[in-house]
Amino acid sequence: MRPESEMVRLASEYAHAEFSYAEVGATRDGAVPAGYERIDYSWRLGSGADLLERAAQDVLIWFMHSRANTYPISSAEAAEPGSNILLQQRLFGFAVLAPCRVVWTSTDGPERGFAYGTLEGHPEVGEEAFVVAMQEDGEVSFRVSGFSRPAPGLPARLRPITKGLQRRAIRRYHRALTSAL
Repeated sequence: MRPESEMVRLASEYAHAEFSYAEVGATRDGAVPAGYERIDYSWRLGSGADLLERAAQDVLIWFMHSRANTYPISSAEAAEPGSNILLQQRLFGFAVLAPCRVVWTSTDGPERGFAYGTLEGHPEVGEEAFVVAMQEDGEVSFRVSGFSRPAPGLPARLRPITKGLQRRAIRRYHRALTSAL
């Protein structure tokens, strides 16, 4: 892994980076724009308002990402629109950097979470939303949804690897969140 000081320096380099896709915010309505693959995973966490509060807090303050070994460096202590996050994952001994920017948050009510979109330099193009929701019957669930496709210039033979990394990260987010509750 890269030292944290280097990650902070790298994160600052993405402060003015552009989104790598045009459909910024599309996850807010659950839309999957043409030309992207759907991301949609959901798990039941349990029930009760206390669980909703704890799970939402863990999602919003990057705790889930930290425990999932994605080594986040963020420009804000909690997810907020416009904040940047630089994620780092290991792949065959190499560090893969994934710069993102938060596009929306929901911090109160029965659905809480955020979505981030990819910035130039990310191996994927698209958006992911992380939402903890409580139904009327008190059941609490965690959902990861969004859309993605390979970044331009990424060789087609690497697509299975990037999809595998994405699925692995999502499974780790789920495990990290449930183990903390």
